Formats: sequence, C-alpha cells, structure tokens
Amino acid sequence: MFWLGTLILSLFWGGSYLAIRIAIGEIPPFAGAGLRLVIAWGLAGILLLAGQRSAANRSWKLASIGVGVISFGVPWAILFWAERFVLPSLGALAACSVPIFTRLLSPWVNPADSHPSGEWIGIGIGFFGVILLVWPSWQSPDPMQILSGSILLVMSLGYAAGILGARKVSPHLTTAESIFYQVGGGILFLLPLTLLFDDWQAARWGWAGFASIGYLGVCSTFLAFLIFFNMVRRYGSVQASLVPYFPPVVSLALDRIFLKTLPEPLSIAGGLVILVGVYLTQQLSFSKRSA
Repeated sequence: MFWLGTLILSLFWGGSYLAIRIAIGEIPPFAGAGLRLVIAWGLAGILLLAGQRSAANRSWKLASIGVGVISFGVPWAILFWAERFVLPSLGALAACSVPIFTRLLSPWVNPADSHPSGEWIGIGIGFFGVILLVWPSWQSPDPMQILSGSILLVMSLGYAAGILGARKVSPHLTTAESIFYQVGGGILFLLPLTLLFDDWQAARWGWAGFASIGYLGVCSTFLAFLIFFNMVRRYGSVQASLVPYFPPVVSLALDRIFLKTLPEPLSIAGGLVILVGVYLTQQLSFSKRSA
C-alpha cells in the first residue's frame, strides 16, 4: 500500500505543474491559484463537518491559518505567476530543494534539530544543485525568465517554512482541520493579489482551464494531502520522505510528451544534484536521531 500511495502522489503532484500551465493559459494566475484552494477548502469543510473535531483552542486555528499563508498562499502565487515564463517541470525541479531548506531552517524552529557536522556536506551539495538549476534562467536575455527562475527558490523556501510550521501546529488539530485552516490562510493571501494584479480582460475562462483547476483542487491538493498525511501517520516520516523524489520525474515526462520540450540539461542536472544532497542530508539526519 505504501508504494501505491507513492505512485498516486507522484502522479497527482507531478501532474500539477502541467495542469497549472494549462490553467493559466485561460485563467489569470492568482485567480487560478485561489480557485484551486477554494475547491480544496470546500471539500475539507465538508470533511470537517462530517468528522470529529479536536479540542484545540482558537490560537492553534489562527496559527494554522498563518501557516497556510506561508505554505500555500506565497508558494502558489509564485508558481502560478512564474509558469507563464518557465517550463512547468522547472517548478518541479525547484521543489526538489524543499527538504534542503527545511533542514537548514529546522534548528530555528526546534533547537533539538541541530545539524550534525557531516550534514552540511549534503546541504552544500543541495545548494550547489540549486545554482545549477537556476543558472540557465540567469543567463537568459529575458528579464522575466531571470526573475521567474529566481523566485521559484522563494517558493521552495515558503514550502519549507510551511512544513516546519505545520509540524508545530498540526498535532493539535485533526487532519481535516489542518487542511481547512491552512488552505483558508492561502485563500486570504491570494484574494487581494487577485483583485489588484490579475488581468481580467485577458481571461478566456475555457473548459480546459476549469478542468485543470478542478484537477488541481481535488486531486493535487485535497486528495493528495489526505493521502500524504495518512501515509505519514501509518508509515512514519522516514518512509514518507521518499515521496518527493518521484513527482519531478513525472513532470519532466509530461513536459516531453505534451509540450515537446524539456528544461536545459544543466537545470535537469541541478535537480539530480539537489536530490543527491537531499538523500545525504536525510541519511545523516536519520542517523543522528537513531543514535
């Protein structure tokens, strides 16, 4: 069952990057990201009404909303905007760096998560991969590609900060509550961006855009996070940490099949180097915890 869940998540999350490209071809980027969250928020609300609630006080719910701003609102605003200028799979490759940023920031949230000396080797390799990943974008004559490639790293940093925040908040809430309040925080962040910056006159609102948003909201957000949270609960965080290795492969395959292109070879190599750094960092981190 673990590998079945990994396969489903890899397809859902790997396919989300191409779905975003299709969606923003018809729907303004911040509105598209917001609609994705609205769908997941509504489904989480139904699950919350039908299920058991925690005894958490209001402060934990407010904290969860704040985590949602960091983990959903900021990264998805960046990703939906940047995919207008870079290939979908570049976003997937950039997301490979999330575990590196997570480990780098972890001691600031939990001092017990100090870095063993050898772990810096994995973190260093990971950041070298980040430089390789974005280097072709930095060499582009198009300033929008330079900006898009750079801010995708801010997306990864937001994901990492959101993971650490969720680790603090989620134990006090049920899974449905965690999704509901975090997604709600993302909506609150994206709403003013949609009203202020989206170009509504250029929107086409076709069926392909709405189908992509539906896929993103139902499959890549609501169902994916339900599956992932249950995998963490059932198999532990060590095994669940294997999941992020596979979505970039799916995204690269979809770009090749549907868009007939791939990122620059140096960017792909950067993604592979990042994954090597992630693997080394995780192995050293797990060794420290088991020592």
